[in-house]
Amino acid sequence: MKIDSFFGQLAAFRALVRSVVRAGEWAQSKLPLVFACGYYAIHMKQGDSLQSILTLGWIVWILCLNASFGYAINSYSDKKVDRLAGKKNTLSDLSSASALFVVSLFPALALVALFTPRPAEDVVILTTSISFLLAWSYSVPPIRLKERGAFGLIAAACAQRVLPAVIVFRAFGIWNEVSVCLCVLGFLIGVRYMVVHQILDLSSDRCSGVNTIATTRGGKFMQDLLVRWLIPAEAITLLVSMILAARTFPGVLVMFGVYLLYTAVQWFTSTKDREKRFSPKSYWFFSDFYNVVLPTFLSVTLVVIDGIEYLPVALFNIIWINKGLRKELKRFVETVFDSIAFIRRRFRRSNPHDCNQ
Repeated sequence: MKIDSFFGQLAAFRALVRSVVRAGEWAQSKLPLVFACGYYAIHMKQGDSLQSILTLGWIVWILCLNASFGYAINSYSDKKVDRLAGKKNTLSDLSSASALFVVSLFPALALVALFTPRPAEDVVILTTSISFLLAWSYSVPPIRLKERGAFGLIAAACAQRVLPAVIVFRAFGIWNEVSVCLCVLGFLIGVRYMVVHQILDLSSDRCSGVNTIATTRGGKFMQDLLVRWLIPAEAITLLVSMILAARTFPGVLVMFGVYLLYTAVQWFTSTKDREKRFSPKSYWFFSDFYNVVLPTFLSVTLVVIDGIEYLPVALFNIIWINKGLRKELKRFVETVFDSIAFIRRRFRRSNPHDCNQ
């Protein structure tokens, strides 16, 4: 009975951590692009392969703790707001002390990792600390940057996208024009995600009294911000990043061109989830490139260019984004059949007499 009770409590704790961490909201939608930065940095460093792989593993652990803390502290701070909005919040079922303990585990484990087995570089420690601090200040009163207009957008983008990329590049000792462009790209992606998030949550935020740019300026302002500024700036930065990266990763521009062509084919031929995938008010915009295509291409190219000893990196990437890869393969098959159907329809329209024979 005691053993059954122990395993029951362990299972309950795992379920609690899983619901607090909410890895499904960041593991395959935020970190793969940061990992792609790591694959680029490994190639540029040209150092010992084992040490590079160990450094990548250490970075992955730090970034997972960072992302988990961001969502955990947000859940902790939003207990009352979620109750008013009718949203489920696992931390509401715990006492304040227990909830605070669970949330504090993530920065505590990160602190241990930063100084074990040896202290990390000062810049990495500082950057990681700032990232955790931003995640805290984004959610916790009285600062609560998420309700302070543009400061909330900037803080979330930096904590979730920019600073993790900086941690990667500083940990490997790589800082060049590609690093800068990828950090700027991460910032633009992060701001766009937050704008979309506020647009989608506009009604619930108004009902619960949460003050955001969307509730203050309205949905039309946010959509104009997306279409006129954020998406064009993001597309230009992405193109520049690919051009610069192609100097050391041959084939990047070819891969990017093929991806754009593939996307155009989907735009003209797809019949499933078209509005969802290509709407500016969607997280799907460019997401398959950031989270599947680019990291997979760089990890495989790393093995081809730098040696078979980097096969664990490619395998790690495949395992991490396996869900996204399966979705992309399924979408590819659907695109092939949609394209065939599209060609048949066009052929029948151009040859109306053949249909009557």
